[in-house]
Formats: sequence, structure tokens, C-alpha cells
Amino acid sequence: MMFGRPLALGRVLGAVSVSCLIITGMARLMGQAKLAERLPAIVNVLISNVPGPREALYCAGAKMIHYFPVSIPSNGSVLNITVQSYLDNLDFGLIACRAAVPDIEKLTEFLAEEFQRLKKAAGETPEKKVKKIEIKQVKAAQRSA
Repeated sequence: MMFGRPLALGRVLGAVSVSCLIITGMARLMGQAKLAERLPAIVNVLISNVPGPREALYCAGAKMIHYFPVSIPSNGSVLNITVQSYLDNLDFGLIACRAAVPDIEKLTEFLAEEFQRLKKAAGETPEKKVKKIEIKQVKAAQRSA
């Protein structure tokens, strides 16, 4: 019920469809007019937390060990941090603009150190074996003129 009257399902679905059309049209207009290149960025750091499954996943009989998050950076975004859980682990994915964040390796070291401090403060003993942080760099795609 909305405002004391029952709301028909067809009206709700119609409103959702209209909203999708408007958003799609605005995205196309923004892309065609190249507004993202002319307007300032809405945000420069984006952090998201994606809860993952608590049970093991399999692909062709092979158990998945990690669920590494990869996000899509938006125009003007400087740093994107995505945290995704899988089983009893948290996996972090960091994507950054090389010019704005040239020392992302240092940021990952700080992240690992602070995570160990957080675990210690929560009463959990730190692991004896420190997990190696893998840093993979991907060359940015070149824009076509």
C-alpha cells in the first residue's frame, strides 16, 4: 500500500520500466555528448563491499579457492577499492590511476598492516605465516582518436 491505497503490480513494473528507459537514455546522451570528459568527476575514491558466498563454489569439479574482486573504474575516478568475501576470507581489489596514485604498492602494504592490527585488536592472534600480496599491473588501454 502506498499512501493508504493498494498499488497495482502493473503500475510498479511500468514505473520501473520507465525509470530504466530514462537512465539508459541519459547514459547514452552523456556518452554521445562526451560529457564525462567535460564535467568534473562526481567522486575520486570509490569503496565497495560485496558479500560473497559462505559455501564453496566449484567450476567443472574444481573448487574455487579465491574470489578476487575486479571493479570497473569510472571516468575521473582515481582509486577504486572493492572488498569481497568468500568462505572465511576477504579479498581486496584495488584499481588506481597511475598518475594520481603512483605508489599503490605502498597502499596495499598499509592495508595489510592495518588489517593485522584490526585482527589483533579483536583478540585474534596474527597468523604466523604472512600471506604474500600479489600486485598485478595491467597496462591501460589507449584511447582512440
